[in-house]
Amino acid sequence: MKKSLRVMKGYLHFVLFMILMLSIAVGIQLMRVTLPTAISLAVFVAAISLDFVTTWKCLKAGGREGNPIVAGLFKKIGVRNTMLCTAGVWVLILVFRWLPGTLIGQTSTAIVYWIVPLNNIMVLRREQKKLQDRRVLQNVAAIVNGNAEAI
Repeated sequence: MKKSLRVMKGYLHFVLFMILMLSIAVGIQLMRVTLPTAISLAVFVAAISLDFVTTWKCLKAGGREGNPIVAGLFKKIGVRNTMLCTAGVWVLILVFRWLPGTLIGQTSTAIVYWIVPLNNIMVLRREQKKLQDRRVLQNVAAIVNGNAEAI
């Protein structure tokens, strides 16, 4: 029962996250904010790269993937293979959808995608704090139990 509630909470979090990203993209488009293609491409590629790095670090720190599709792929084919496949998909998107796209679409996508690595950074900090708290509790337990050498 607990696992199904956690899964439902994960899906709800993902849907709310996507609604937030879509809302920001619509806002950017309504304001008619645009960047030249080369700059928006550089901003987007930087966000994608940081997403990969922060996702990897979060997983190593004990976090989990928030995107249910990618999380399922992690389980089926592994993290490394999923990231390689995802990188290939991003290249295809950039070549066939990004370059012929409109300036306003490119700009909104480039800016909005930064939410993903920023979220990952917040998760990474939270996971690192949990790990640090666990270490402190283990040290206190070792002192209380007279195992000061264990520290």
